[in-house]
Amino acid sequence: MNLIRWLMVSKPSDLPADLTSAYRALLSERAILQAERDVVAAERDIAVAQAANAQAMLSDSEALIVSLELAIEKLRRELRGQRSERTARLNYSSKSSVRREVA
Repeated sequence: MNLIRWLMVSKPSDLPADLTSAYRALLSERAILQAERDVVAAERDIAVAQAANAQAMLSDSEALIVSLELAIEKLRRELRGQRSERTARLNYSSKSSVRREVA
């Protein structure tokens, strides 16, 4: 039980009789509270590190996705050839000019 709660529920006869004992009890309570703060800070640091690790893994995954998309596009171009690519550009260009004429 921490000292403050103990003081609140204790009878006056249960309290330290002299100042030295009361001071030691306060120092003990302060040490306990500091240890609890240290535990909370360590848990916070662990959570921050885990979040940073997750962010790094996400970035790695995104980079892998982009590189795989690029590889897929290169393979498509190899399968279709340059002529197909040129035809696709011409079709896009003609659709763009039709849109401009309609507008």
